[in-house]
Amino acid sequence: MMDDIWKWHMECAKVRKAYAKDASNNLPSRRFPKDKGTAEAVLDPIYKSTILAAARSIVSVTPISKDGPRRPQCTGFVIEKFKHSGSYFAVVVTCSKVLSVGFPNKKTFVEAKLLYFNDHYDIAFLLLPMESSLDLPCFGCCPNYHQEVFVLGRDKEAFLRVRRGVISWKEESDLMGHNYYMFLDGEIPEGGSGGPVIDHDGMFRGMAFYDSPKPVVLSVSTIFICFNMFVQFGYKMTLMLRVLASMKAT
Repeated sequence: MMDDIWKWHMECAKVRKAYAKDASNNLPSRRFPKDKGTAEAVLDPIYKSTILAAARSIVSVTPISKDGPRRPQCTGFVIEKFKHSGSYFAVVVTCSKVLSVGFPNKKTFVEAKLLYFNDHYDIAFLLLPMESSLDLPCFGCCPNYHQEVFVLGRDKEAFLRVRRGVISWKEESDLMGHNYYMFLDGEIPEGGSGGPVIDHDGMFRGMAFYDSPKPVVLSVSTIFICFNMFVQFGYKMTLMLRVLASMKAT
C-alpha cells in the first residue's frame, strides 16, 4: 500500500515538472491592483464605467511654496471651459493655493494660474490650458444625507484613487461657523482632498476635504455660488485676461 502511494506521488511530480516546462502553460497571472482600497470601493462592475468617465474631469494638483518644497498632494476638477484667442482654457476648482496641475494622461504637468481664493470655504479657482484628456463633468445638486457616494482623487503620479462612503449628519462644536459642511462616513483616497464627490450616476455632488474626526464635504451648490459671485462682480474677465496675458508672456 505504501509503495503504491509513493509511486503515485512520484508520477504526480513528473507530470507537474513536464507541465511547468510547457511554454504554452506560462500564462500571465492576475495582476494585483495598485491600490487595494480602490478595488474594494468599486467591486460592482456597473459603477466602473461611471467612475472612469468622471475621472476624465479631475486633475492632480501639486501645491508648491515659494521656497520650492511641495506641500501635500491634492485633487481638483473642471467647472468651466472657454475659448480665448483661438485657444481653449479650463477653470478648475480645488482646495488650496496651487501652481502645478497634472492631467489625467499622467504625462502632462502644467503651471496653473490662481484666479480666486476663498479662505472661508477653503477653495481656489485655477486657470489652465484645456487639454484633450479633460471633460466638463455633469453636475448635480447638493448631496443627500444617508446617500452613498464615491470620492475620487489622484495621487502624486496622477493615478486614479477611489473610496466609497455615506453622507452623514454630525454636529461638531469645533466647526462652528462651518455649518455648510456635510460629513462623510468613510475615507478619502490618497491625494483626494479637493476631489469630487459623485453619486451612482456619475453626477458631481460636492468636494471632499480631509478633516477630523471625519472627512467633510462641501456641496457643489456652494462652490457654484462662489464662482457665480466671482463672475457677477466683474472680476472674471478682467482677471482671466490678465492671467492669460501673463501666461503668454512666460
